Amino acid sequence: MVYASIPAARRLAQALGITVGITVSQHEKIEGARADRWNDQLIRQLLVFCLAAILSGAAPSLFAEQPQRVPLIVSLALGATNPSDPIYAEIRRGLRDLGWAEGRDFKIEYRTAAGRMDRLPTIAAELVRLKPDVIVTGNDQTTRAARDATNTIPIVALLYNHDPVASGFIKSFNRPGGNITGMTVRDSQLAGKRLELLREIMPGLSRLAVFWDLPAQDELQELKSSAQALGIQLRLFKVKRGESIEGMFKAAKAQKVGALMVLHAPEFYVNRTQIGALAVASSLPAASSFREITEAGGLMSYSTDVQAEYYRGAYFIDRILKGVRPGDLPFEETSEIRLVLNQRAAEQLHVTIPQSILLRADEVIK
Repeated sequence: MVYASIPAARRLAQALGITVGITVSQHEKIEGARADRWNDQLIRQLLVFCLAAILSGAAPSLFAEQPQRVPLIVSLALGATNPSDPIYAEIRRGLRDLGWAEGRDFKIEYRTAAGRMDRLPTIAAELVRLKPDVIVTGNDQTTRAARDATNTIPIVALLYNHDPVASGFIKSFNRPGGNITGMTVRDSQLAGKRLELLREIMPGLSRLAVFWDLPAQDELQELKSSAQALGIQLRLFKVKRGESIEGMFKAAKAQKVGALMVLHAPEFYVNRTQIGALAVASSLPAASSFREITEAGGLMSYSTDVQAEYYRGAYFIDRILKGVRPGDLPFEETSEIRLVLNQRAAEQLHVTIPQSILLRADEVIK
C-alpha cells in the first residue's frame, strides 16, 4: 500500500509541474515505521504544493471544471413544419423571459410528421432515444404517441380541443400524476360564433364551403348546428391523401359557394400560407380558427390564442427543468379568445367589414 502510493504521488506531482526527488528504489530501502513517516511527509508536501498551485491559478486542466450537460427539449409536432414556426418562437420567447438562454441553458430539437399521423410512433421513438429532459407535444395524436413511447420522460402537452382526462393522459387537472402536464384550449363551440360573425360581414351568404379533417369532428358538429339555424347550406370537403389544397379550392368553387370555413386540423396549419393566398386568388373570403391563415390572406379568424398557449408552455418546461415532477404540476385550461380581421384581404375580395365588427376586433391587419 505504501509503495503503490509513490507512483500515484508522482503522477499527481507531474500533472502539477512539480519535481519530486524520490524514486521507488530509494523508497524500498526504507523500512517499517521510517517508511510510514516518509510517506506521511511526502503526502503533506504534495498537499502543500497542490494548494499553492490552486491558489496561484497555476493548476492545470486536471482541476478544470467539467462542462455541465445542457438540458435537451424536444418537440413532436403533427403540423408545425420548421424551427422558425410561430409556435416554436413563442416557446423560445417564453423561456427567454424566464431567464433561459438557448444554447447556454437549453437546446431544442424539432421533429414533425408534416400532417402524417402514421409517422408519429416512429418519430416519437426516435426522440426518446435522444434521452431528452422534456418532450413538448401539440395535440392529442402527438401526445398519445409520446406517451406510448415513454412513461418516464416528462411530457408538456399543449392540446387543442381535447380533454386530457377523458383521453387518459392525466388523472385530474389539479394532480395530473404520471409524466404528463401542460394545458388545453377548447373552442369547438366557437365554430358557430365564427359563422355568425361571417354572416354579419356577408349578409347574403347562403352557401359555405367547409375544409375539415378528422381532428375537427366536434367543431364540424357545432358548425352544422349553427348553419342550420342560420339557413346556410354547407358543402363539406374532407382532406384526402394525395389531394392538393389547390384541388380542394377548385372543387369548392365548382359548388358556387360564397365563402370558406377552414376548421382546425394539422393539414391546414401545414398549408396555412397557401390557403391564405388561394383564398384571395379564388375570391373566397375565408374564416378559420388559424390566425396564421388570416395573416396570409384569409378574411378573419375567431379562436383561442394558440400562440399564447405555447408561450405559457415555457412555464411548464421551466418548472420541470428546475426539478418539479410533471405529475405535480396542475394541468391548465385557457379560454382567451381573439378576433383577427384582415382589412387588406377584405379590400382585395371587395368585402366591406361593418364598423361594428371592426370595433370588436382584437387585431386588424391593414
